[in-house]
Amino acid sequence: MPDFVVTANRLSDGIVVWRAAEDQWTTQIQRAAVFDADAVAAALSTAMSDVAARLVVGVYQTEVILRDRTPVPASVRETIRSRGPSVRLDLGIQAAHAPAA
Repeated sequence: MPDFVVTANRLSDGIVVWRAAEDQWTTQIQRAAVFDADAVAAALSTAMSDVAARLVVGVYQTEVILRDRTPVPASVRETIRSRGPSVRLDLGIQAAHAPAA
């Protein structure tokens, strides 16, 4: 049975975020709360209240793979989203994931 996380973009700056424990948002997928297929619908519903509050936009679920109990994106698209913009890898949030020179 697949595992899922809930993701969105923070409305204030467009940064990708994931739903973490206690109905908070995190910029690190590794800290995202993981849901099974039965629980993800409730998590999405709860996250939609933050859309109404204009905190996030574009909420959806995405599949993850658990490695050492840590969520890792299951798709190329989500891997890119988790690393930040794919231009100028030396700047912004994506700089933390750039290969060493």
